[in-house]
Amino acid sequence: MFFLRKADKLDVDILFEWVNDPEVREASFRQDKIAYTEHFEWFKNIINDEKYNLFIFMNDNIPVGQIRLFFDNERIIINYSIAKGFRGKGLASLMINQAENWIREKMDASSFIFVARVKFDNIASQKTFMSLDYIPKMRKDYIEYEKQL
Repeated sequence: MFFLRKADKLDVDILFEWVNDPEVREASFRQDKIAYTEHFEWFKNIINDEKYNLFIFMNDNIPVGQIRLFFDNERIIINYSIAKGFRGKGLASLMINQAENWIREKMDASSFIFVARVKFDNIASQKTFMSLDYIPKMRKDYIEYEKQL
């Protein structure tokens, strides 16, 4: 069974492993490898910031991905990744859908727009957001996908 759980301090290492996966770095806007000290500081800040919700996507007791929601006024900026070995199985769509449902359950979702910024060469993420009825908007350096909840 797939579900989202809130990230906690014990997740710092697995998130570090995932963020430095070569495919994740390639799909990221910042492509250089991230040092552990920098990651640890980022994690410590984000886990305590009320503007962020960081979730681990689980398949029973196995962590298979992460999704981060950043609240920027009426916009919720999505950032996600799926762990190596679990990619190409449609899990990103399921994870994003569960994050949307979490928002619907916790607050007045109609007042929010979900937003994701995707690089032009990240075809997998483009297909994911299109399959979830996000509307693409071409920007200079990326495609921005939006969906009114």
